[in-house]
Amino acid sequence: MSRETETGSAKSKVPLLRVLRPIAISIAVTIFSGSLVLAQSFNAQPFRVAGLTITLSGLPDTSSADVTVRFPDGFRQTYHLTGTSRQPVENLAPGIYTISTSDVDGFVTPEDQMVELSAGQILPIVIAYTQKQPVTGVLSISLSGLPGTSSVDVTVRFPDGFRQTYHLPGTGTETVNNLAPGTYTISTSDVDGFMTPEDKVIELSEGQTQSVAIVYKRKQPVTGALTVVLNGPADVSSVGVTVAGANGFNQSFSLSSTRRRTLQRLTPGIYTVTGAGIPGYSAASREVRVNPGQTSKVTISYSPLMGALSITLTGLPSASVGHPEGLSATVTVSGPHQYGQTLVLTGGRGATLRGLAPGTYTVAGADAAGYTASGSPTVTVVAGQTSPVTITYEPIPSPPPWHLPAIWIVLLVGIAIIGARAARRKQGTQTLPAIHVRAHRDLGRQTIYIGAQRAGSGSSQLTGLAVSLRPVSDRGHQEVEHPEKLLRVKEAVDHV
Repeated sequence: MSRETETGSAKSKVPLLRVLRPIAISIAVTIFSGSLVLAQSFNAQPFRVAGLTITLSGLPDTSSADVTVRFPDGFRQTYHLTGTSRQPVENLAPGIYTISTSDVDGFVTPEDQMVELSAGQILPIVIAYTQKQPVTGVLSISLSGLPGTSSVDVTVRFPDGFRQTYHLPGTGTETVNNLAPGTYTISTSDVDGFMTPEDKVIELSEGQTQSVAIVYKRKQPVTGALTVVLNGPADVSSVGVTVAGANGFNQSFSLSSTRRRTLQRLTPGIYTVTGAGIPGYSAASREVRVNPGQTSKVTISYSPLMGALSITLTGLPSASVGHPEGLSATVTVSGPHQYGQTLVLTGGRGATLRGLAPGTYTVAGADAAGYTASGSPTVTVVAGQTSPVTITYEPIPSPPPWHLPAIWIVLLVGIAIIGARAARRKQGTQTLPAIHVRAHRDLGRQTIYIGAQRAGSGSSQLTGLAVSLRPVSDRGHQEVEHPEKLLRVKEAVDHV
């Protein structure tokens, strides 16, 4: 005897014994034995039923689970519970019951519970869910196809939309750990001259490690051109030129009368153009960028090499009265192409003239306050070098001070007076000739003259002496006709 019952959405047949309340039953038994009839009656005592109280724990209120109870006779009853709800199961016959639960995402499914119910026993059953520890995955990202000097931005998009960017070198790798299961998208940045790989979509499972290889492929190059123009000395018929640049390009050639050349099908990039050396001219080197689909132009220019002249003065005092910083002198420099330069230099110091055309230069120093330059040296200036020159100064000789002992003055005056008197006695009133006496001492280019002078026309009286310091001519000594200075004998003697 059974009937159908519903619990939640579950519908099943449940034996009537499990749902009826206990009742008292009277049983009468009649036994026929021959002609004897025996009658016996007795009352059956009601049996005692059991029950279960099922409770969920560990789940959020928004979660749900299916709990299935297996009865001793194999019958199964399922209850749909939410969150931490409680479900009583009543009117159960004594026996062994098995309780099992369904899976819930993110939680560990509890093991089945087996319980034995006794008559009249109400047994609580707690089904405890625990949250799963996340089992993470790994993405191993690698780049290839790029030069080691390049760099790439690799962006990983997580299942929840979060984005993380990693900056990697051209041949780099990146390992992304502790990733939850889900769908990941890997994208990369553009690199000049290479095709950008398509985005990669990766499904990552629990505990899984997936390798993601990102391969760049070089684009078919769009080449450029380079025109080399020579701007060099007109007297040079040919100049060697070397061009080096992208992808190891290196080519040498000569530029002659045409003075230009265009190189085609060059890989875009930076190129260095170098002109060969020409004596007396600076070597030329230029850098130029070649762009795809364009013709770039570079001019190689030569300029004459210049030299320098270092001038030093010696012999001048470095410091003196009135010249605390040293005595200065004027120096004149002359050279090729009508070059001329005047400098004022201080003794012990010098100056350097730069940017001079190669050739011969003359350096002349003017006299300076008692000093004279010993000659005007010439020096050759060489291209790319500094040529030294030294001007030596020497003191100008000065005449020693005029100083004669007084006895010589007296002697000379006496001789002059005696000669004058003798001439007067002999010639009467005639005009006295000038009397000159050369001193015993030559004072450079000067000679002492002493001449007699009368008082006036027709007078025979000697009134004084003319003392003169005159230069000596090439013809010898000359008489004093116009004394520069008249001195009385007594004054002259007193002065000495």
